[in-house]
Amino acid sequence: MMRIIALISFFCLYLPVGKATGKPDKLFSSEDILQLELRSDFTALQKNRMEEPVWFDGVLVYYQPEGTNLKIDVKVSVRGNFRLRPENCSFPPLLIDFRKESVKNTLFEDQNRLKLVTPCQDEEDLLDEYIVYRLYNQVTEYSFRVRLAKILYFDTRTNEPLFVKYSFFLEDEERMAKRNDAKVTEKFYTPFDLDYESYKKLSVFQYIIGNKDWYAVSRKNIVIVQPSDTTMKPVAVPYDFDFSGFVGASYTKPDKLPAYSMG
Repeated sequence: MMRIIALISFFCLYLPVGKATGKPDKLFSSEDILQLELRSDFTALQKNRMEEPVWFDGVLVYYQPEGTNLKIDVKVSVRGNFRLRPENCSFPPLLIDFRKESVKNTLFEDQNRLKLVTPCQDEEDLLDEYIVYRLYNQVTEYSFRVRLAKILYFDTRTNEPLFVKYSFFLEDEERMAKRNDAKVTEKFYTPFDLDYESYKKLSVFQYIIGNKDWYAVSRKNIVIVQPSDTTMKPVAVPYDFDFSGFVGASYTKPDKLPAYSMG
């Protein structure tokens, strides 16, 4: 792990970060760990994992540094693909919907819907993936910002806490694009259509962390943004690094094959 971090650090020194035209939202402008409580009907949310996602009422409690608690009404839904399936993860990734009027003048101002990356199995895997996002922030501004939080998950159906674990919020793709004076595009592109320097950074970074779970053409764990300056080529922005060797999540490893017997 330390060897990989050293390689990435060396890589970052020789590939300077481009300057974004805008600052990150308040939520993603600090590295401080948030202390939160998320209350919702997690009994129902767990049962909703194999059906069309349904929104459930929830409350996000933010334990502010000055000691006061801020309660924000939210909607909570399951999301995802591989990590959504119960045979892969004991707890689903979530989507948090904020109401504009309830987050005004708070840390979550300007947020609409945010992905919340939750612990799938091992909390350590989540923290390793968080580190990968932060490392890629050092490579380029065309990257998703993240904010780590220690969250108490409380099931309102049973009126009992589930657990307290780390999770992290992932910057909305439209906000990431806006920060870089660009817009998300669904237009078909091949790697040859993309900005060469940024795609080179992306490819080398993915190689260093041992991640093959991405494809630019099919948008597999990739968002493509088009800068407002149309003389510039589109840029590919990666997400979801849990299948990388850096993270090495247990659920990404193949099951052991039975020993072969010679009879």
